[in-house]
Formats: sequence, structure tokens, C-alpha cells
Amino acid sequence: MNPDSITPVILTAISAAFVGSLLVAIYFWRRYSSLEKASRLQQAESREQLMRAVQVAVSEERERARESLQQAELRYSQALEDQKNSALSVVVHPFVNTEAQKGIFTKETKVEIGYKYQLFVQGLPCFEPHTMVLESTVQKEVDQQSLEYFKNKAEKAAEAAVLVKGGGAAKTAITVAKTIFKMMK
Repeated sequence: MNPDSITPVILTAISAAFVGSLLVAIYFWRRYSSLEKASRLQQAESREQLMRAVQVAVSEERERARESLQQAELRYSQALEDQKNSALSVVVHPFVNTEAQKGIFTKETKVEIGYKYQLFVQGLPCFEPHTMVLESTVQKEVDQQSLEYFKNKAEKAAEAAVLVKGGGAAKTAITVAKTIFKMMK
């Protein structure tokens, strides 16, 4: 064979391989873009299904809450009607009473827990409500920051009294410092 006759065959084989590779690349590119499009569509459908499910769940929960509220209102109105129709009734309510007192160095909190009850005749109150305290606690806290502040001031006043010459001012400062120290103990 002639080397000149082999060149067109080689060129034809190379160009056929190139065209084949190009066709395979185009096929895979189209396949990839169609799969990507399908994936986007599936994601959009999934989001829509999720949103519909959330909307259904929210509407069901709202309906349950509405029904529960209607039942509670019905029970309350029935209880009021029963109370009006009965000759005597007693209404009982729980209570929590909290009182706080703040002093210079302390804070005191008193909590009372119990219930109140009142007698009704055909829906009208007869007497003032009566309070029953079941538990009472008192919590006391010392304000360390104020205590330290006044302690430092008393120490400075005592130091100033020692440094002052003369009797009157020193005696007064020492008396004030002693009083503050007694209050701290």
C-alpha cells in the first residue's frame, strides 16, 4: 500500500471517531439537561405537596381549636345556667398572692397560695369571698452590693475621722462609723 493512500483512510477514521465522540457528548448533554429539568420539577412538586400538607394541618388544627373553644363556651354557659337555677352554689377559684418589700440591705418576698370561695343564691353573691391560704413562703435576700458599698463608705469615714485633728469632727465621724458597723452586723 501506498503511504499516500493510507492518509485519507486515517483522516476518515479520525473524523469518524471525532463525529462519534461529538454525537455521544451531545447525547449525554441532552440526557443530563433532561434529568436536571426532571429533578427541578420533582423538587417543585415536593414543595407544593409540603405546602398543601402544612395548609391542611393548619386548617385541621384551627378547626379543632374552634370546636374546643365552642365546647368550653357551652360548658361555661351551662354551668352559669345551672348556677342560676340552683338555690345555693359555691364558686371556688385558686389564687396566688405575691408581696415584695425592699429595704436598704434586704429584699423580702412573701408568696401565699390557696383558694377563694364564695356562696351564691340563685346566681347572686351572698357574702364577701373567703380566702383560704394553703401554703405561705417567705424568701429573704441580702443585697451584697449595697452592703459592700456602705461598708466601704464607713471604713473611709473612720479613716477620715482618724486623720482629722481636733475633737468634734473626729468624735462625730467615729460615732457614725460605729453605728454603720453595728447595722452591718
